[in-house]
Amino acid sequence: MNNFYPLVSIVIPVYNGSNYLQCAIDSALGQDYENIEVIVVNDGSTDNGETEKNCSFI
Repeated sequence: MNNFYPLVSIVIPVYNGSNYLQCAIDSALGQDYENIEVIVVNDGSTDNGETEKNCSFI
């Protein structure tokens, strides 16, 4: 049997959501399916860079 595990993209759009972003990323990375990519899109947040600070580890 051919085992095929396609790449699944998880897109997380965020706008001034620095308080929730880490939880959303952790949830995406904690899924059982392993062949994933997580894409975080900062949609023009106006929170003085707080959202961007939460993505500095990526």
